[in-house]
Amino acid sequence: MEYILSTNTHTISYTFTCHSVGYTVGGVICGIVYDYMNKEFLFSLSIILVGITTIAAGFVGSIYAFMAVMLLQGLSMGFIDAGKWKMSNLLMHT
Repeated sequence: MEYILSTNTHTISYTFTCHSVGYTVGGVICGIVYDYMNKEFLFSLSIILVGITTIAAGFVGSIYAFMAVMLLQGLSMGFIDAGKWKMSNLLMHT
């Protein structure tokens, strides 16, 4: 990864931070947004976004683009994780 992105290990470690920040922010935003929008649509959109960002991560050429992709992936995974709890809560009460 150091060779492909032309960077060092210290800089690559920031990608994990970007993913974690995205995951946390995605979970918080999801808890708010799921109350006002179509839950099934948001859940499906999040799953599609995870797939797109996973594929895109293999094609980025710079470390900053990789960090942005990991941030988006973390955001969408946070949506999925918080969304599954909202969806299961909805299914249990119907």
